Amino acid sequence: VYRGEQGTLLASLVSTLPRLGGRGTRDYAVQVRSADAEHVTAVTLQTVGGDIESVPFSKEHGAVQFDLPDSAIAAVAELHLE
Repeated sequence: VYRGEQGTLLASLVSTLPRLGGRGTRDYAVQVRSADAEHVTAVTLQTVGGDIESVPFSKEHGAVQFDLPDSAIAAVAELHLE
């Protein structure tokens, strides 16, 4: 986890699980634990070659949780703070 120039938290995410042709994939949950978690107001996700999209998230016990779409092999999540 890195701190961006604007003060946001940036997390690079890479799937190490193999993707086999013809088999269904599933969403994967991600949890980012930080002292700033209670101040997160939005989470955006940019996948390789994709657009930046807002993703639903929840906050619980000092962590922010959100799901990666099944098509995501690598992505950068940006946690926006108030």
